[in-house]
Amino acid sequence: MPVLTRIAIVTSPLHVNGRCFIRGAAHYLQESRLPAELGILSNHEPLLPAQLEEYDGFVDMGSDRRLAQVAGRKPIVVIDDPFSKIADVSLPMENLEIGRAAARALHDLSPVSYGYFDGTRGKGRKLDWRSAERWKGFRETLYSLASKRIVRKFEDDPALPDACGEWLEAMPKPIGIFCYNDLGSLKIASVCRSLGLDIPNDVAIVGVDNAELICQLGLPPFSSVDPQYERLAALALHTVFSCIENGKFSGEAPPIPVPRLVSRESTGNSSVPDELVRRAQSLLKERKPGPRAQPAEIAKKLGLGLRALDARFKTHLGRSIHEEAFNGQLYEVKRLLRTTDLTLEEISERFHADLSSMRRRFLRAEGIQPGEYRKYHRDGSSKGGVRKFLKSPGFNFCLITNFRGQSAYDIAMGALDFAKERKDVFLSVRTGDSYNVEGDALPAYRDDFSHFDGFVVMPRLGIHGLIPGDRPVVCLEHEVAGNHVRSIAIDNFGAGVLAARHLLGKGHRRFLYCDFQHQAAVSEGAEIDHRSSERYRGFQEALSAAGITNEVEIRSIGGKDDSIPAWLLELERPVAIFAFNDGAALQLANHCRHLGYPVPDEVSILGCDNDVVLCRLTEVELSSIDVNFRRIGYEAVRLLVEEPLDHEKRAKILPAKYVVECASSRGIATTDASLRKAHGMISGSYSRVLDVNAIAAESGASRLTLEGRFHTFFGQGIAGYLQEFRMEKARQLLCDTTLTVGEISEHAGFRDTNYFIKVFKTMHRMTPRDFRILKSRVADR
Repeated sequence: MPVLTRIAIVTSPLHVNGRCFIRGAAHYLQESRLPAELGILSNHEPLLPAQLEEYDGFVDMGSDRRLAQVAGRKPIVVIDDPFSKIADVSLPMENLEIGRAAARALHDLSPVSYGYFDGTRGKGRKLDWRSAERWKGFRETLYSLASKRIVRKFEDDPALPDACGEWLEAMPKPIGIFCYNDLGSLKIASVCRSLGLDIPNDVAIVGVDNAELICQLGLPPFSSVDPQYERLAALALHTVFSCIENGKFSGEAPPIPVPRLVSRESTGNSSVPDELVRRAQSLLKERKPGPRAQPAEIAKKLGLGLRALDARFKTHLGRSIHEEAFNGQLYEVKRLLRTTDLTLEEISERFHADLSSMRRRFLRAEGIQPGEYRKYHRDGSSKGGVRKFLKSPGFNFCLITNFRGQSAYDIAMGALDFAKERKDVFLSVRTGDSYNVEGDALPAYRDDFSHFDGFVVMPRLGIHGLIPGDRPVVCLEHEVAGNHVRSIAIDNFGAGVLAARHLLGKGHRRFLYCDFQHQAAVSEGAEIDHRSSERYRGFQEALSAAGITNEVEIRSIGGKDDSIPAWLLELERPVAIFAFNDGAALQLANHCRHLGYPVPDEVSILGCDNDVVLCRLTEVELSSIDVNFRRIGYEAVRLLVEEPLDHEKRAKILPAKYVVECASSRGIATTDASLRKAHGMISGSYSRVLDVNAIAAESGASRLTLEGRFHTFFGQGIAGYLQEFRMEKARQLLCDTTLTVGEISEHAGFRDTNYFIKVFKTMHRMTPRDFRILKSRVADR
């Protein structure tokens, strides 16, 4: 058996690029089938010297100075840091090419001016350099393509929240904006909406990172330059293996993946999932001599009736195909007015349109005559161009978040789901870790927030003093005082109960609870927050109800806490640990690996949140409680729209879903080999035909002996345990899928649907269908 090579990825799994990089590295190992294991070492965890010695090589995305302890002895590949002094190989991102790709995409739209928005990145020498390279590639490419255009850079000043709007208003329209990252695109889009600027006709936007969720939050979705993080991760791992095999890196530097532009609506392209709608949009935009294709002709060419095609446009775009055709024609007319000397008569002839009708429709859409529009954009007589305020009625809400971790992204996606359903809900996003604003900047921030009709606020952002007191606010997982404030949260007590039942079912009798906090809070002895205290309370009470009388110990971990190994060494094993979230669970799993404690045989670990990157792409896959954060985001925006302001204030509680079992808690707390084998067969083959005799034969014990051991350990016989195990899987499928009862019956291992329904009614006093309806209603309360 080949010796496993252990590679550590040192990054932040909370951020978009870190998560993409981890996925890319995991996919590379799966496809290459190399005898290797991948470890994730977070920038926020302690890295002890002995821990680092366990790995054969490192890929560093975070410029982590602690790797200097193994530099020169173990290969280190550093990503995009020209200042690193510990790298054996440094792999740069093509930041110049990122800027060039954005410049080419925006230049094709013929804007009058261009801008580079640099206001949503962190600070530091490496990030300053990265931004400077992107700005250089963008600026130089534009000067080579459009030397007479205006190109300006903007660096955000947190003390001047309206400075970005003033910058946009000062530039002639239309503008092409390149943002340092996709979060910058979100901010620019939000400012555009408050100013009444249309995207992409007044302001076209290109970001960087191609973070799918953030790009879709754009409304319209953002175009973005993909730095190819996943391919870069594969290249980094290949380079590390080369260094390990040869003792050092030899040969030429590997070719770096070329960034690619992913075009969406913010630059006039389509990302609609319906292929026929995309083809129709393409036909509407075709530039060719003669009259433009009309909607009826396009429908015929696509093999659809006009009504059917129009219905598809309304479903996916919220507007008719005739409105889309007019918008496309208007865009071209404006482009010709800006970039040519053609008269309006000549332009109307190009489109085979009536001149007076074109004038009327242009005035109705833009609020200004075509000649005046040309004057604004050709002779620079107006700084800001034409300001066209939003005409569409609707709700303009603001989501205030930090975009850290899967929960923040899921909440945003849920909010977006509701916005897309309603069509009249517009969602803006404000990002940042804290809004502790004082002094002269306070009125400006309050003015910035006054544009919104309501707010959805993530915890620990210190924002509430800036929100107008007459606007409705939905607080997620926290509460504040106010006349128009509602809160919505997961049933954290119920999550603790789920954890206790899951771990009790594994036969555990020793339990611990781990809270996860920032190191500053840990060192100051701060109390755990209410979410964690509720999870602990549910965990403790469920254990007490099951006869576990000892009080469960709480351990707070987080930040650079290096005392965890000593604490783990003192524990009596086997032990089951319920962690506040998957970040804490990952940290515990890493330390158990370092100490040589097998998971789950000696330490069973259960997290909470079901963060797929943390749970599935680690050396020991983590079990976790699935918390439906996406539903929280959906319900939060729904409350703003559908609940009156004078509604009785109360917290809306959404139930946690269920335990997603993986390797970290899959075993049972016993040294009995026959029990372990039998349990492994049930958990791995429950959906197939199983009988008690086959399970006993697999375990190596007689049926009578195994039945006795099951009664002693689980409190029931083999058949009863197998049925309960299958029923738990059926309940999960009823809550989380749209499968039919018959399909669920088969998935859960019941071959006869009628028998499944009969057993279900006996256990739950209701049919599977009624159970699904009940759970759906509970979630809607």
